[in-house]
Amino acid sequence: MIRHAIGFLRRDVSGASWLNDEAAIHATSQECDTRVSLVVLADSARWGDHLVNHLLTLTYGEDADDLIVPTIDHLDTSELRALVKVADVICADTRKRYTAALNEDDEYDVERVEIRDAVSLREVAQHETSRGWIHKR
Repeated sequence: MIRHAIGFLRRDVSGASWLNDEAAIHATSQECDTRVSLVVLADSARWGDHLVNHLLTLTYGEDADDLIVPTIDHLDTSELRALVKVADVICADTRKRYTAALNEDDEYDVERVEIRDAVSLREVAQHETSRGWIHKR
């Protein structure tokens, strides 16, 4: 099972270091055993409030399991809550994985975001098997 990812960065947040941030996305993808199918370079001024809709559409279209960002600063809280409904969000700088938390009925509660260490595909598969994991989609 290969996990697929989309990289995302805001050029206005990255500034002159956007190429380094893109490289960090690819490096994180390799460490987490995911394949980046595309990297989205966005400008907040151009997309405004529609950016999250664009990312959700791309995530579905690419059948991505993960969205990798250089830092959490590239997403605001409402964007993060919307995105964890369809994919895990991984921060390249901290290697933290943001995902919708499971409630007491083992259903995803997208109002609560859980933060875990980003781990390799093999470790994710072991964890998912041990807790009877069900894919979010």
